[in-house]
Amino acid sequence: FFSLGAASIMVDALLDAKLPNDFTLEEKDLAHDLANLGQEHLFNDWPPQDEASTEKKAFMQQVAALNASYPGGLKAYVDNAKQLLQASKEGVNPLEGFTPTPVAEMTTLDRTTPDFEKLEEMGLEQMKHAAFVLVAGGLGERLGYDGIKLQIPIELTTGLSYLGWYCFWLKSLGSRCGSILPLVIMTSDDTHDMTVGLLNESNNFGLEEGQITLLKQQKVPALSDNDARFCCLPNNPYELLTKPHGHGDVHTLLYQSQTASKWKAEGRKWMVFLQDTNALSFRGVPALLGNSAARDLDLNFCGIPRQPKEEIGALATLTSPEGQQMVCNVEYNQLDPMLKTIQKANGEEEMGDSAAEDGFSPYPGNINLLVVGLGNYAAALQPSEGIIPEFVNPKYADESKTTFKSPTRLECMMQDYAKLLGSGAKVGVTYTKERWLYSPVKNNLETAAQKDAKGLHPSSMASAEFDQYKVNGDLLRDAGIHVPEAQSERDASGMYLIPKIQLMPAFGCTRAEIKSRIKANSGSVISASSSLILDGDITIDHLELDGALFVRVAPGCKVHIEHLVVCNKGLRFMQLGPTAPPKLQSRGYALEKLEMREMLFDKPGSYKIREAVERVRVVFIGASYPNFKAPEGGCDNATRLEAMDWVTLVGVVDPNTAATQAMLAKLKASTPEKYMQCKVYSTVKLMLETLPKAEWPHAAIIGLPPKKHGGTRTDADLELILGMAGISMYMDKPISASPPGALDGEGPAALATCLWSLALDQKFLIAVEYPLRYCRAVERVQALLKQTGRPVTSIMARYNLAHGAARNVGDEVGGTVLQFGADLLDLCRMFAGEVDLDTVQALAVPSTAAPHAVGHVEHRNSKAKANDVVVNAMWKHKSGVVTSLVTGTLLHGTRSSSEIELWADGVRIVLVDPHTESAVISVRVPGSSVDTTEEVLQEFIRAGKDIPPAALDTDPHFLALQSFVEAVRTQRPEDIRSSYWDAARTHELAFAIEDAVQRSKTMGMGLEVSQDGPSATAVQS
Repeated sequence: FFSLGAASIMVDALLDAKLPNDFTLEEKDLAHDLANLGQEHLFNDWPPQDEASTEKKAFMQQVAALNASYPGGLKAYVDNAKQLLQASKEGVNPLEGFTPTPVAEMTTLDRTTPDFEKLEEMGLEQMKHAAFVLVAGGLGERLGYDGIKLQIPIELTTGLSYLGWYCFWLKSLGSRCGSILPLVIMTSDDTHDMTVGLLNESNNFGLEEGQITLLKQQKVPALSDNDARFCCLPNNPYELLTKPHGHGDVHTLLYQSQTASKWKAEGRKWMVFLQDTNALSFRGVPALLGNSAARDLDLNFCGIPRQPKEEIGALATLTSPEGQQMVCNVEYNQLDPMLKTIQKANGEEEMGDSAAEDGFSPYPGNINLLVVGLGNYAAALQPSEGIIPEFVNPKYADESKTTFKSPTRLECMMQDYAKLLGSGAKVGVTYTKERWLYSPVKNNLETAAQKDAKGLHPSSMASAEFDQYKVNGDLLRDAGIHVPEAQSERDASGMYLIPKIQLMPAFGCTRAEIKSRIKANSGSVISASSSLILDGDITIDHLELDGALFVRVAPGCKVHIEHLVVCNKGLRFMQLGPTAPPKLQSRGYALEKLEMREMLFDKPGSYKIREAVERVRVVFIGASYPNFKAPEGGCDNATRLEAMDWVTLVGVVDPNTAATQAMLAKLKASTPEKYMQCKVYSTVKLMLETLPKAEWPHAAIIGLPPKKHGGTRTDADLELILGMAGISMYMDKPISASPPGALDGEGPAALATCLWSLALDQKFLIAVEYPLRYCRAVERVQALLKQTGRPVTSIMARYNLAHGAARNVGDEVGGTVLQFGADLLDLCRMFAGEVDLDTVQALAVPSTAAPHAVGHVEHRNSKAKANDVVVNAMWKHKSGVVTSLVTGTLLHGTRSSSEIELWADGVRIVLVDPHTESAVISVRVPGSSVDTTEEVLQEFIRAGKDIPPAALDTDPHFLALQSFVEAVRTQRPEDIRSSYWDAARTHELAFAIEDAVQRSKTMGMGLEVSQDGPSATAVQS
């Protein structure tokens, strides 16, 4: 155990009398060796031989462990301690004779230059050759935190611990370089078990089994006097008082465990040393590694701007009296006296460490973010067996320097590895002009406040959190998103108000990668009070955020945000209450989650997000059908909207406010979660005047009779009012009861032109309910046509209305075709394209007033314009397709009939009753003489009934309205299958047919039908 050897030591009879009989020979020898080192006083209070034998054995086990952990054993420790204590007593400066000068050659990292991105790129290329070492530090007691410092949250929006943050970075960097990056964590007696527990609880934060290695640091004996005498705990003569030896032990552990040698044998070239609470460090690791490779450095320090006399180690070039130079760390309390001594010797003013022109010391601050080359590492440590140059810092009781105020110990620092390197070693400094790589947690609330008051960096939990948000905001701003700078007001954390932005390493490990994920100058903006967390493979074209948003994308998923607008109450810091948990008390504030949009993608695949709003605020225009009060067995828009997500119903506009309030009260009682925010307004203009613009509806569901809107006159200009307010619209067909009119008139054609211009500026959408475009049976016909590959040649459409289903027969909404044939007209246009209106021809069978006459419709309203019981029309599309439509109102009962038949070369497809829950398709394909039949089932939503499971996927009315809501939310007009301007073409065709009917009547072609058959005049015509 000791070089003196047990055989050469004279047995001290007094000591033997206190050693138990069951001590092993090794234990006895170790006790004598300890006494021969001048530590015999440790046994003075021991009782006779076999008393307290258990405690004595425990003592010797502790001594054996301390002896084994220190290179050269306790003898080497005592020898080193005596030398250093003597030098300290004599006031010898360990740097006596050395001359400090600023480092001549430093690489400056400027994130705004191409050179920085080149260094990052080089660093990523070298990353597969890297290993990482985390000096785990200790407990958070000095910070007021109950736990290990690695468990402290880096910030409160994610709540992720420092250890978790470092592991996530290693996982992300490893995925980018295709290598499992090993991590060594140096623990201590105080932190080891809690570190193991944290890793077990979190499943190593996603790192591979064996990727993390824990190396436990042992303490060293405390020294009570200048003779390096050990001391025991008060009132316990069986346990030595021990103290930490310093973070320089990390090199000793790497050397003794042969971990560094193993890494070198694996082909690794670099070790990156990290501190326990500096979350920003990884933002510079790729560039630091790139610079180390570019300059082939044995040791690369990271330096930051440092104020003169700031309490942080300084980086300097030290020149020995013999002229040898080394770049190393010089402690701030050593640098200033050294400079004053030199200045005095040179006859200069003794300013010591003073500011340069930029206001900072010419000696940068060392943040102990180190990149060490593995090539010469073991060779540099071998002479000292891994021990880094030590120092002692006793607190003397008086000027005689013979008594200590409290026991001291030897210490070492990881950065002093530089002093072991020879003069031929390449040691460099990579310097950052801003402190974007360094924001540690070193001070409790009281100390941080004192430093802040002096204009110094607080180095607190709050300042570390703030600096992360600031750096991430800078990265997004550089990429082209408008991110406001810190505001002048402070929040509950005591820091200045700033957007809380966390960019997880899975989102981007380098500045270039983050820039590649953002479309520059696309209008993306984040408000000062917002919170944003981006985690995973995410790209952004356009984002508007005023609130809180968390996008988390699992491995194997890709998310592209084409257009996303999020507006909610967000997150905010708040003051702590009296019952706040201790771990928050150490921070001084808490996070209040008012409202947050969370988007999680955990199933592999590619996703696109396009949302103009998070929730669509919807107002109903009209308190009657089709918005409310569905007929028996039917449904209305309100019921359909109740079944939709992302919808907030905010109002009903109807001049009959009393009846509307009564109706709304019932809805609030039955479905409060949907209608509680609804208010009643007598007019749209009153609603817009009452509400703040930020609370205007996004969409209006128009449920008014067609004669009350659809033009530019003041009594029909509803669409213009909504359009000028930027409110999207959804309406039932027809878009108007009036004919299209001239483009410069007051009818639908003029309105469509005005709305088109408005929509380009206000970005609103308009959809018209043509539900058959969303019908599953129609989609099936489209698929069949595509399969045949044959173009349609001719279309025949037929619609026969049953009297009992004719809810609008008596309404003044236009002729027969406009009322009952519009859906089929729309389908014909969908299948064959636009119509050559000059080719439209039509014949009609008008109704008669005579009872029992053919075409008589009982109880017909005398005001009804649908006064033709049969209309037969024909036209040609611009594509060459010839189409015919027959509409009638001749069936009895409540079940109407509709068919559409399509012909192509070798193809005949007949779709029967697509508007019902059981549509039938008959198909003959090329090469076959047999028709096959299939049924397409569609379930509809009924007001007052439970929603069938399949209805949300098959009810065409629901799907039409849902597509509109989603289009408003995502600003994707292409998702609307029937826009207002497309519906205007169908409206135009319907009136062209009506005009053709009137022309035929004028020409004597209208068949006056009676019981006696057609009139002679009609036959002659």
